[in-house]
Amino acid sequence: MMPSKNWLITGATRGFGRALAEEILNDGGQVALCARTAAAVDEAVADLKRLGPVLGRAGSVTDPGFLSRWVTTAAGEFGAIDGVVVNAAVLGAPPLAAVSELTQEEVRRIVDTNVLGALFALQAAHPYLAESSDARVVAVTSDAAWAAYPGWTGYGMSKAALELLVRTYAAENPHIKTY
Repeated sequence: MMPSKNWLITGATRGFGRALAEEILNDGGQVALCARTAAAVDEAVADLKRLGPVLGRAGSVTDPGFLSRWVTTAAGEFGAIDGVVVNAAVLGAPPLAAVSELTQEEVRRIVDTNVLGALFALQAAHPYLAESSDARVVAVTSDAAWAAYPGWTGYGMSKAALELLVRTYAAENPHIKTY
């Protein structure tokens, strides 16, 4: 029998993304994961495939072309996409910089990954989510989106933008469950 859920997870080779991939596979779903480094993706796929169907690709969420190819490949392999977890993120280079010291380069790197990566992933997956009878979007955010932590400006503002992005997506697509 075909699993009922086909999920895409960005940043799924370790931490929360990896744990979520395991749970989805244990629940009979299928997972397409992506992360920046091929070695991490290969290791995760080798380990996770014992639990169920998993597809991995190395690439950057900041590259809309990569995300489009990844989503299209997953949809072709699984037959459908029912859920997306936007989990890929960067905190910032240590030590985390104060507002007065945060560089344009670092802000762009954080926003490109944490906000634009999520946007590009949603855009790539949207046609497939729109076809699903039980589509879901999960965005991994942080209390840094609304609480002020010294040095966490870049990360916090990116997570605040992510929350607004996902709330707007939910308002535009009320048939897609969004968390």
